[in-house]
Amino acid sequence: LCKGLIDLCPKDGVRSGLADLKTAASGDPADWPRYVFNMRLHWQAAMYLDLWNRATGEDLQDFFHIVSEQEPPHEPSMLALSRDFVVLGRDQYRAALRRYAECEEKDEWPGYPLNTVIEPEKWMRSRSE
Repeated sequence: LCKGLIDLCPKDGVRSGLADLKTAASGDPADWPRYVFNMRLHWQAAMYLDLWNRATGEDLQDFFHIVSEQEPPHEPSMLALSRDFVVLGRDQYRAALRRYAECEEKDEWPGYPLNTVIEPEKWMRSRSE
């Protein structure tokens, strides 16, 4: 089971799709693709569209971020993800869910080893002498 909290679903004839409100250091369209990718916001977009469409029977395809910059003057921007970005997010979030299901089924979870003892490295010792 999955759930999400969709911020907006504008249907005013000009734009229709889902929108998410974000605050960020920059709302500059030149900065946004890297931020979306690094924060996996394209996963969120695809999952929200899939959840909405499944729950409502609609076929919304568009997803927007309405961004307010964190520092004054809090410059706003509205940035639409391309359909290619949403498809990439869908592929990646579904692959992540499949990996999660495999871990759940096998009860094998990736991660760092537990109870590891670490020692100071040689260069650390030489600095204290």
